[in-house]
Amino acid sequence: MLFQILSSHFQECVLDKILLINYKHYWIPKIELNNYIGSQL
Repeated sequence: MLFQILSSHFQECVLDKILLINYKHYWIPKIELNNYIGSQL
């Protein structure tokens, strides 16, 4: 039981890390690119 709780918590942490990495790599540059394109118009 305790192992299941720990493993599910671990999976959530890993998922959060993956989502955070994806967020940083894909969303922030996209926003910056949109701002750059917008400023050039």
